[in-house]
Amino acid sequence: AASGLTLNGQAAGTELQLRSSSSGTRYTLDVTGGAQTVNYVDVQDSNASSNDITANFSIDSGNNDNGSGTPQWVFGNVTRYWVGVADGEDWDDNQNWSSTSGACGTGGADYPQAGDTAIFDGSCTNTITLDAAVTVGAITNTNGYTTTFTTSNNNVTVSGDFQWDGGTFTAGASTITVGGDWDLSGGTFTYGTSTVVFTGTGPATITGVTVFVGLTIASGASVRADSNITHRGLLTITGTLEIPTGVQLSGTGAAAEINIEATGL
Repeated sequence: AASGLTLNGQAAGTELQLRSSSSGTRYTLDVTGGAQTVNYVDVQDSNASSNDITANFSIDSGNNDNGSGTPQWVFGNVTRYWVGVADGEDWDDNQNWSSTSGACGTGGADYPQAGDTAIFDGSCTNTITLDAAVTVGAITNTNGYTTTFTTSNNNVTVSGDFQWDGGTFTAGASTITVGGDWDLSGGTFTYGTSTVVFTGTGPATITGVTVFVGLTIASGASVRADSNITHRGLLTITGTLEIPTGVQLSGTGAAAEINIEATGL
């Protein structure tokens, strides 16, 4: 493609499929006219040659050369909807995710990864059970998803907002790292022996009455509690935790302890 590459499936759910004539064998798109950008494509078994190809709002269906270094396919951040094929399905299976909200079992989009947004809504309420650690841009449940997310003690890292406004999030012994806001306005956080670590400099906010076990405000982080919070284990503050007038910070249980190392309260 010397003069440019124009590919646009127009919308999520109507992505243009790019496939090899021999499944599992890579084909090459040689874009000699400079770096290219395409939208709403579903790519599998492909190499980019001469220049990068950036695919926005797209599906990485596997065996592409992204991550191999320039020239390569570059997949932009995407939004994915949970459509788990059955109760207890895991995160890292493409069949459990769709590029649009839909019924359970209608997946096939690549599962959400770093920078992506994972949405749980009322269209599919099959439970999810992690079998490995997860890193993602945001987790969103706006009260339509009423069942259970179980970490099975696997760590969860969210670089942006964590919003769990319906159903139950079962944390077990995991470490949950949040770079943005925490919103538990309508959901249930079953804390187990978990630790929640806030790293955002926003300042980030905590909304929805929450009971934590381990709670850490990391160095450089700034967090404002807009709802009452309780800690049952170690509260470590090396950044800034703001407790406005009318909001309560409480420690309960024999293990409750506060360690203020820097800016503090």
